[in-house]
Amino acid sequence: MKYTEKLWKNLLALFELTHFKVRFEKGTFQSNACIILERKMILVNKFLDKQAKLEKLIEIFTELKPEIHAEWPEDIKKTYYQIFSTQNKSLFDQ
Repeated sequence: MKYTEKLWKNLLALFELTHFKVRFEKGTFQSNACIILERKMILVNKFLDKQAKLEKLIEIFTELKPEIHAEWPEDIKKTYYQIFSTQNKSLFDQ
């Protein structure tokens, strides 16, 4: 998935709706990110470019497999379905 500002905002909103905090920090992350489940926090290497951050957050989001909720805004639900519909394909094509 290619970076767009709308996709970026919707993805961050998905994490917020699933009660995960996303922070961009410097550090030595083997995979450029760290998940702290006990605190519901995602740490991402702040030195990655936007496309790499997007790809890493999508990867993490699909690993978490949160459930969708009917009360979510339609554009957020669309992003959710878009992320999971690409899960069976190569996630980062196009």
